[in-house]
Amino acid sequence: MTTLSLSTGLSNRVSARPSSSTTLTTRVHSPRSLEPPAYIKRYDGQLSHLDNWLAIIALVGKVASRSGGNGVLDRVSEVQDRFRLLRVQLATALTEEYAREYEMVLGGRATIAVDMLVRNLFERSADIGFLSTDRTIRAYMDSDGAACSLNIQRHLKRYVAKYSVYDDVLLLDAEGKLRTSLKFPDGDIPRDEALYQALSQSLSQGHAGYLEYFAATPLVPQRHRALLFISPIYQDPAAQSTCLGYLALSFNLDEEMHSIFEEVAGSEYELALLDKDGRVVASSVPQLSLNESFQQAGTEGVEVLMLHGKAYACRQVQGTAYQGYDGQRWHCIALTELSGNAKTQGNVACSSADIDVVKGQLSDIRQQASIIAQQLNLAVINCRVPRD
Repeated sequence: MTTLSLSTGLSNRVSARPSSSTTLTTRVHSPRSLEPPAYIKRYDGQLSHLDNWLAIIALVGKVASRSGGNGVLDRVSEVQDRFRLLRVQLATALTEEYAREYEMVLGGRATIAVDMLVRNLFERSADIGFLSTDRTIRAYMDSDGAACSLNIQRHLKRYVAKYSVYDDVLLLDAEGKLRTSLKFPDGDIPRDEALYQALSQSLSQGHAGYLEYFAATPLVPQRHRALLFISPIYQDPAAQSTCLGYLALSFNLDEEMHSIFEEVAGSEYELALLDKDGRVVASSVPQLSLNESFQQAGTEGVEVLMLHGKAYACRQVQGTAYQGYDGQRWHCIALTELSGNAKTQGNVACSSADIDVVKGQLSDIRQQASIIAQQLNLAVINCRVPRD
Protein backbone atom coordinates (compact mmCIF):
# COMPACT_ATOMS: atom_id res chain seq x y z
CA MET A 1 0.00 0.00 0.00
CA THR A 2 1.22 3.46 -0.87
CA THR A 3 -0.29 6.69 0.39
CA LEU A 4 0.26 10.00 -1.29
CA SER A 5 -0.95 13.46 -0.41
CA LEU A 6 -0.20 16.54 -2.45
CA SER A 7 -0.04 19.77 -0.48
CA THR A 8 -1.16 21.99 -3.32
CA GLY A 9 -4.83 22.70 -3.85
CA LEU A 10 -7.60 23.20 -1.36
CA SER A 11 -9.18 20.79 1.05
CA ASN A 12 -12.41 18.87 1.15
CA ARG A 13 -15.53 20.68 2.35
CA VAL A 14 -18.11 19.97 5.03
CA SER A 15 -18.94 23.27 6.67
CA ALA A 16 -15.67 25.01 5.98
CA ARG A 17 -15.24 27.73 3.39
CA PRO A 18 -12.51 28.32 0.81
CA SER A 19 -9.65 30.30 2.27
CA SER A 20 -8.05 33.42 0.92
CA SER A 21 -4.50 34.65 1.28
CA THR A 22 -5.51 37.42 3.67
CA THR A 23 -7.98 35.56 5.83
CA LEU A 24 -5.68 33.70 8.18
CA THR A 25 -3.82 36.64 9.67
CA THR A 26 -7.00 38.53 10.50
CA ARG A 27 -9.08 35.68 11.82
CA VAL A 28 -6.79 33.25 13.63
CA HIS A 29 -4.19 34.50 16.08
CA SER A 30 -1.31 32.59 17.59
CA PRO A 31 -2.51 30.11 20.22
CA ARG A 32 -1.93 30.94 23.85
CA SER A 33 -2.13 28.97 27.07
CA LEU A 34 -5.49 28.34 28.67
CA GLU A 35 -6.11 31.04 31.25
CA PRO A 36 -7.63 30.33 34.68
CA PRO A 37 -11.42 30.71 34.67
CA ALA A 38 -13.28 33.44 36.53
CA TYR A 39 -14.06 31.30 39.56
CA ILE A 40 -10.36 30.56 40.16
CA LYS A 41 -9.50 34.23 39.79
CA ARG A 42 -12.26 35.05 42.26
CA TYR A 43 -10.92 32.57 44.81
CA ASP A 44 -7.41 33.93 44.33
CA GLY A 45 -8.70 37.46 44.87
CA GLN A 46 -10.32 36.44 48.15
CA LEU A 47 -7.10 34.79 49.30
CA SER A 48 -5.17 37.88 48.27
CA HIS A 49 -7.46 39.95 50.48
CA LEU A 50 -6.70 37.69 53.46
CA ASP A 51 -3.00 37.86 52.66
CA ASN A 52 -3.15 41.64 52.79
CA TRP A 53 -4.80 41.52 56.23
CA LEU A 54 -2.09 39.21 57.54
CA ALA A 55 0.52 41.66 56.24
CA ILE A 56 -1.24 44.54 58.01
CA ILE A 57 -1.45 42.58 61.28
CA ALA A 58 2.26 41.73 61.14
CA LEU A 59 3.23 45.29 60.30
CA VAL A 60 1.12 46.87 63.04
CA GLY A 61 2.39 44.36 65.57
CA LYS A 62 6.01 45.09 64.73
CA VAL A 63 5.47 48.84 65.02
CA ALA A 64 3.72 48.46 68.38
CA SER A 65 6.30 46.04 69.78
CA ARG A 66 9.16 47.53 71.88
CA SER A 67 11.69 44.92 70.87
CA GLY A 68 10.43 44.18 67.37
CA GLY A 69 11.13 40.51 68.05
CA ASN A 70 7.94 39.37 69.67
CA GLY A 71 7.57 35.62 69.26
CA VAL A 72 3.88 35.84 68.48
CA LEU A 73 4.55 38.32 65.70
CA ASP A 74 7.23 36.03 64.33
CA ARG A 75 4.61 33.29 64.31
CA VAL A 76 2.23 35.55 62.39
CA SER A 77 4.96 36.29 59.83
CA GLU A 78 5.61 32.57 59.46
CA VAL A 79 1.91 31.93 58.96
CA GLN A 80 1.81 34.68 56.36
CA ASP A 81 4.69 33.13 54.39
CA ARG A 82 3.07 29.71 54.44
CA PHE A 83 -0.27 31.24 53.50
CA ARG A 84 1.26 32.90 50.44
CA LEU A 85 2.80 29.61 49.35
CA LEU A 86 -0.52 27.87 49.89
CA ARG A 87 -2.29 30.50 47.81
CA VAL A 88 0.04 29.88 44.86
CA GLN A 89 -0.27 26.10 45.19
CA LEU A 90 -4.05 26.26 45.37
CA ALA A 91 -4.40 28.48 42.30
CA THR A 92 -1.96 26.28 40.38
CA ALA A 93 -3.72 23.06 41.35
CA LEU A 94 -7.17 24.38 40.47
CA THR A 95 -5.90 25.66 37.13
CA GLU A 96 -4.31 22.28 36.38
CA GLU A 97 -7.55 20.51 37.24
CA TYR A 98 -9.38 22.94 34.96
CA ALA A 99 -6.95 22.27 32.10
CA ARG A 100 -7.13 18.50 32.65
CA GLU A 101 -10.89 18.68 32.35
CA TYR A 102 -10.57 20.38 28.97
CA GLU A 103 -7.85 17.93 27.97
CA MET A 104 -10.22 15.06 28.68
CA VAL A 105 -13.26 16.39 26.84
CA LEU A 106 -11.46 18.00 23.90
CA GLY A 107 -8.66 15.48 23.47
CA GLY A 108 -11.09 12.62 23.89
CA ARG A 109 -13.46 13.87 21.22
CA ALA A 110 -10.67 14.63 18.76
CA THR A 111 -9.15 11.18 19.29
CA ILE A 112 -12.45 9.37 18.81
CA ALA A 113 -13.24 11.30 15.62
CA VAL A 114 -9.90 10.80 13.88
CA ASP A 115 -9.59 7.16 14.94
CA MET A 116 -13.08 6.46 13.58
CA LEU A 117 -11.96 7.86 10.23
CA VAL A 118 -8.74 5.82 10.21
CA ARG A 119 -10.69 2.64 11.01
CA ASN A 120 -13.24 3.32 8.27
CA LEU A 121 -10.54 4.06 5.70
CA PHE A 122 -8.71 0.87 6.65
CA GLU A 123 -11.80 -1.06 5.60
CA ARG A 124 -11.77 0.75 2.25
CA SER A 125 -8.30 -0.64 1.59
CA ALA A 126 -9.92 -4.07 1.51
CA ASP A 127 -12.63 -2.90 -0.91
CA ILE A 128 -10.22 -1.76 -3.58
CA GLY A 129 -8.24 -4.98 -3.65
CA PHE A 130 -11.38 -7.07 -4.02
CA LEU A 131 -13.18 -4.91 -6.57
CA SER A 132 -10.16 -4.58 -8.85
CA THR A 133 -10.47 -8.30 -9.65
CA ASP A 134 -14.10 -7.93 -10.79
CA ARG A 135 -14.68 -9.97 -13.96
CA THR A 136 -16.97 -7.40 -15.62
CA ILE A 137 -14.45 -4.63 -15.10
CA ARG A 138 -11.59 -6.76 -16.43
CA ALA A 139 -13.63 -7.63 -19.52
CA TYR A 140 -14.38 -3.98 -20.17
CA MET A 141 -10.77 -2.92 -19.72
CA ASP A 142 -9.61 -5.73 -22.05
CA SER A 143 -11.94 -4.52 -24.83
CA ASP A 144 -12.30 -1.33 -26.82
CA GLY A 145 -15.12 -0.34 -24.45
CA ALA A 146 -17.57 0.93 -27.07
CA ALA A 147 -19.73 -2.19 -27.18
CA CYS A 148 -20.19 -2.47 -23.41
CA SER A 149 -20.21 1.16 -22.27
CA LEU A 150 -23.83 1.06 -21.08
CA ASN A 151 -23.26 -2.22 -19.28
CA ILE A 152 -20.20 -0.91 -17.42
CA GLN A 153 -22.08 2.22 -16.35
CA ARG A 154 -24.84 0.10 -14.83
CA HIS A 155 -22.18 -1.99 -13.14
CA LEU A 156 -20.45 1.04 -11.63
CA LYS A 157 -23.77 2.43 -10.40
CA ARG A 158 -24.39 -0.83 -8.56
CA TYR A 159 -21.01 -0.37 -6.88
CA VAL A 160 -21.94 3.06 -5.57
CA ALA A 161 -25.37 1.85 -4.46
CA LYS A 162 -23.82 -1.04 -2.54
CA TYR A 163 -20.75 0.78 -1.23
CA SER A 164 -22.37 4.09 -0.29
CA VAL A 165 -19.13 5.60 1.04
CA TYR A 166 -17.99 6.22 -2.55
CA ASP A 167 -19.33 9.02 -4.73
CA ASP A 168 -17.67 7.94 -7.97
CA VAL A 169 -15.94 4.98 -9.58
CA LEU A 170 -13.30 5.63 -12.23
CA LEU A 171 -11.57 3.37 -14.73
CA LEU A 172 -8.20 4.55 -16.07
CA ASP A 173 -6.19 3.00 -18.87
CA ALA A 174 -2.61 1.85 -18.39
CA GLU A 175 -1.36 5.38 -19.19
CA GLY A 176 -3.52 6.97 -16.50
CA LYS A 177 -6.09 8.41 -18.94
CA LEU A 178 -9.73 8.24 -17.86
CA ARG A 179 -11.75 5.74 -19.88
CA THR A 180 -15.03 6.09 -18.03
CA SER A 181 -16.56 7.06 -14.71
CA LEU A 182 -20.01 7.78 -13.35
CA LYS A 183 -19.41 11.53 -13.55
CA PHE A 184 -17.73 11.39 -16.98
CA PRO A 185 -18.99 8.33 -18.91
CA ASP A 186 -17.18 9.40 -22.09
CA GLY A 187 -13.87 9.90 -20.30
CA ASP A 188 -13.42 13.37 -21.81
CA ILE A 189 -11.11 14.61 -19.03
CA PRO A 190 -7.40 15.39 -19.48
CA ARG A 191 -4.94 13.07 -17.82
CA ASP A 192 -3.84 14.02 -14.32
CA GLU A 193 -0.08 14.13 -14.76
CA ALA A 194 0.64 14.16 -11.02
CA LEU A 195 -1.53 11.10 -10.53
CA TYR A 196 0.05 9.30 -13.46
CA GLN A 197 3.50 9.97 -12.04
CA ALA A 198 2.39 8.55 -8.69
CA LEU A 199 1.01 5.46 -10.42
CA SER A 200 4.23 5.00 -12.36
CA GLN A 201 6.33 5.23 -9.22
CA SER A 202 4.27 2.81 -7.17
CA LEU A 203 1.63 0.52 -8.61
CA SER A 204 2.97 0.02 -12.12
CA GLN A 205 6.31 -1.12 -10.68
CA GLY A 206 4.67 -3.54 -8.27
CA HIS A 207 5.76 -1.66 -5.16
CA ALA A 208 2.31 -1.75 -3.59
CA GLY A 209 -1.09 -3.38 -3.88
CA TYR A 210 -2.94 -0.10 -4.06
CA LEU A 211 -2.39 3.64 -3.92
CA GLU A 212 -4.19 6.02 -1.58
CA TYR A 213 -4.11 9.40 -3.30
CA PHE A 214 -5.23 12.66 -1.67
CA ALA A 215 -4.95 15.75 -3.86
CA ALA A 216 -6.79 18.10 -6.17
CA THR A 217 -7.42 16.32 -9.47
CA PRO A 218 -9.36 17.07 -12.68
CA LEU A 219 -10.78 13.56 -12.44
CA VAL A 220 -12.91 14.68 -9.48
CA PRO A 221 -13.38 18.41 -10.12
CA GLN A 222 -16.20 18.81 -7.60
CA ARG A 223 -13.74 18.20 -4.75
CA HIS A 224 -11.11 20.62 -3.52
CA ARG A 225 -9.04 17.54 -2.78
CA ALA A 226 -10.20 14.07 -3.71
CA LEU A 227 -9.42 10.93 -1.72
CA LEU A 228 -8.91 8.09 -4.20
CA PHE A 229 -8.19 4.42 -3.58
CA ILE A 230 -6.52 3.09 -6.74
CA SER A 231 -5.56 -0.46 -7.66
CA PRO A 232 -4.19 -1.97 -10.88
CA ILE A 233 -6.50 -4.15 -12.97
CA TYR A 234 -4.64 -7.20 -14.24
CA GLN A 235 -5.64 -9.44 -17.10
CA ASP A 236 -4.91 -12.36 -14.80
CA PRO A 237 -5.24 -11.24 -11.14
CA ALA A 238 -3.68 -14.43 -9.82
CA ALA A 239 -0.52 -14.07 -11.88
CA GLN A 240 -0.64 -10.24 -11.93
CA SER A 241 0.27 -10.39 -15.60
CA THR A 242 -0.60 -7.62 -18.06
CA CYS A 243 -1.85 -4.41 -16.43
CA LEU A 244 -5.02 -3.36 -18.25
CA GLY A 245 -5.47 -0.14 -16.32
CA TYR A 246 -6.57 1.07 -12.93
CA LEU A 247 -9.69 1.11 -10.79
CA ALA A 248 -10.13 4.24 -8.67
CA LEU A 249 -12.74 4.60 -5.93
CA SER A 250 -13.53 8.18 -4.90
CA PHE A 251 -14.21 8.19 -1.17
CA ASN A 252 -16.96 10.60 -0.09
CA LEU A 253 -15.03 12.36 2.66
CA ASP A 254 -17.74 15.03 2.95
CA GLU A 255 -20.43 12.62 4.05
CA GLU A 256 -18.07 10.58 6.19
CA MET A 257 -16.88 13.54 8.23
CA HIS A 258 -20.38 15.01 8.50
CA SER A 259 -21.53 11.74 10.04
CA ILE A 260 -18.55 11.54 12.41
CA PHE A 261 -18.89 15.17 13.49
CA GLU A 262 -22.59 14.71 14.26
CA GLU A 263 -21.90 11.59 16.31
CA VAL A 264 -18.89 12.84 18.26
CA ALA A 265 -18.98 16.62 18.56
CA GLY A 266 -22.09 17.24 20.66
CA SER A 267 -23.82 20.59 20.98
CA GLU A 268 -21.02 22.46 22.78
CA TYR A 269 -18.01 21.30 20.78
CA GLU A 270 -16.68 21.64 17.24
CA LEU A 271 -14.33 19.40 15.27
CA ALA A 272 -12.08 19.88 12.27
CA LEU A 273 -10.20 17.26 10.27
CA LEU A 274 -6.65 18.31 9.37
CA ASP A 275 -4.17 16.83 6.93
CA LYS A 276 -0.66 15.79 7.99
CA ASP A 277 0.49 19.40 7.56
CA GLY A 278 -2.20 20.73 9.90
CA ARG A 279 -4.44 22.26 7.21
CA VAL A 280 -8.22 22.11 7.38
CA VAL A 281 -9.76 19.38 5.24
CA ALA A 282 -13.26 19.37 6.72
CA SER A 283 -14.86 21.15 9.64
CA SER A 284 -18.06 21.56 11.61
CA VAL A 285 -17.07 25.19 12.33
CA PRO A 286 -18.52 27.61 9.76
CA GLN A 287 -15.83 30.17 10.63
CA LEU A 288 -12.99 27.90 9.50
CA SER A 289 -11.75 28.09 5.92
CA LEU A 290 -10.49 25.16 3.91
CA ASN A 291 -6.72 24.83 3.84
CA GLU A 292 -6.39 27.06 6.91
CA SER A 293 -3.32 26.12 8.93
CA PHE A 294 -3.48 24.82 12.49
CA GLN A 295 -0.13 23.05 12.37
CA GLN A 296 0.92 23.85 15.95
CA ALA A 297 -2.39 24.73 17.59
CA GLY A 298 -3.13 22.52 20.58
CA THR A 299 -0.54 19.87 19.74
CA GLU A 300 1.19 19.99 23.13
CA GLY A 301 -1.91 20.57 25.25
CA VAL A 302 -5.05 22.66 25.49
CA GLU A 303 -4.57 26.15 24.05
CA VAL A 304 -6.76 29.13 23.22
CA LEU A 305 -7.40 30.36 19.67
CA MET A 306 -9.14 33.52 18.53
CA LEU A 307 -11.58 33.04 15.64
CA HIS A 308 -13.56 36.06 14.48
CA GLY A 309 -12.88 37.73 17.82
CA LYS A 310 -14.13 34.75 19.85
CA ALA A 311 -11.92 32.67 22.12
CA TYR A 312 -11.90 28.89 21.65
CA ALA A 313 -10.15 26.27 23.74
CA CYS A 314 -8.65 23.68 21.39
CA ARG A 315 -6.78 20.39 21.44
CA GLN A 316 -5.22 18.68 18.42
CA VAL A 317 -4.34 14.98 18.17
CA GLN A 318 -2.98 12.68 15.48
CA GLY A 319 -4.82 9.54 14.46
CA THR A 320 -3.57 6.19 15.72
CA ALA A 321 -2.58 3.58 13.17
CA TYR A 322 -5.02 0.67 12.92
CA GLN A 323 -3.46 -2.73 12.22
CA GLY A 324 -0.47 -0.99 10.67
CA TYR A 325 -2.57 1.35 8.54
CA ASP A 326 -2.20 5.09 9.16
CA GLY A 327 -3.42 6.38 5.81
CA GLN A 328 -2.78 10.08 5.31
CA ARG A 329 -1.65 10.62 8.92
CA TRP A 330 -4.78 12.60 9.65
CA HIS A 331 -5.10 14.99 12.59
CA CYS A 332 -8.21 16.24 14.32
CA ILE A 333 -8.69 19.40 16.37
CA ALA A 334 -11.55 19.81 18.85
CA LEU A 335 -12.72 23.25 19.93
CA THR A 336 -15.19 24.78 22.34
CA GLU A 337 -16.05 28.43 22.65
CA LEU A 338 -15.06 30.18 25.86
CA SER A 339 -18.12 32.38 26.06
CA GLY A 340 -18.69 33.46 29.63
CA ASN A 341 -18.80 32.16 33.16
CA ALA A 342 -22.06 30.27 32.86
CA LYS A 343 -20.92 28.00 30.07
CA THR A 344 -17.39 27.62 31.40
CA GLN A 345 -18.51 26.68 34.87
CA GLY A 346 -21.17 24.41 33.46
CA ASN A 347 -18.47 22.43 31.68
CA VAL A 348 -15.48 22.38 33.95
CA ALA A 349 -15.95 24.37 37.14
CA CYS A 350 -15.60 22.67 40.49
CA SER A 351 -18.22 23.23 43.13
CA SER A 352 -17.24 23.30 46.80
CA ALA A 353 -18.17 19.63 46.99
CA ASP A 354 -16.00 18.83 43.95
CA ILE A 355 -12.99 20.60 45.46
CA ASP A 356 -13.31 18.46 48.61
CA VAL A 357 -12.75 15.27 46.62
CA VAL A 358 -10.01 16.21 44.16
CA LYS A 359 -6.82 14.23 44.47
CA GLY A 360 -3.10 14.86 44.31
CA GLN A 361 -2.01 18.39 45.05
CA LEU A 362 -5.37 19.50 46.39
CA SER A 363 -5.26 16.87 49.14
CA ASP A 364 -1.87 18.15 50.29
CA ILE A 365 -3.11 21.75 50.09
CA ARG A 366 -6.02 20.91 52.36
CA GLN A 367 -3.60 19.51 54.95
CA GLN A 368 -1.40 22.59 54.70
CA ALA A 369 -4.42 24.85 55.18
CA SER A 370 -5.33 22.95 58.35
CA ILE A 371 -1.81 23.42 59.73
CA ILE A 372 -1.87 27.14 58.98
CA ALA A 373 -5.24 27.51 60.69
CA GLN A 374 -3.92 25.73 63.80
CA GLN A 375 -0.81 27.92 63.90
CA LEU A 376 -2.86 31.06 63.50
CA ASN A 377 -5.21 30.00 66.29
CA LEU A 378 -2.21 29.30 68.54
CA ALA A 379 -0.80 32.75 67.78
CA VAL A 380 -4.11 34.36 68.73
CA ILE A 381 -4.42 32.36 71.97
CA ASN A 382 -0.87 33.22 73.04
CA CYS A 383 -1.07 36.81 71.87
CA ARG A 384 0.07 39.47 74.36
CA VAL A 385 -0.72 43.04 73.43
CA PRO A 386 2.51 45.05 73.98
CA ARG A 387 2.31 47.82 76.54
CA ASP A 388 4.35 51.02 76.52
